[in-house]
Amino acid sequence: MLLKKMYGIDMSGQKPKRLTGEMLASASKIITVCNPEDCVLLPKKYNAEHWNVPKFEGMDEEDKEKNLARLYAMVKDLVEKLEPFMRS
Repeated sequence: MLLKKMYGIDMSGQKPKRLTGEMLASASKIITVCNPEDCVLLPKKYNAEHWNVPKFEGMDEEDKEKNLARLYAMVKDLVEKLEPFMRS
């Protein structure tokens, strides 16, 4: 609901998807976005990067918004860096 409120992104119909070996093998970059306590860390053989996102449970609304804004900015920056590669 916070993504929709802040950025107009509706995630209500989304569900987590399992990574498959095929997905891992074909990816040029993998980014895990989660709290390290809950995250499955990938072997070093994959080009993986971890973005730490703290658990939102127990946070007040202001902290949730700050953390979501930080993550949104990171994703936006990554998309901008990848755009030239997606056009070719």
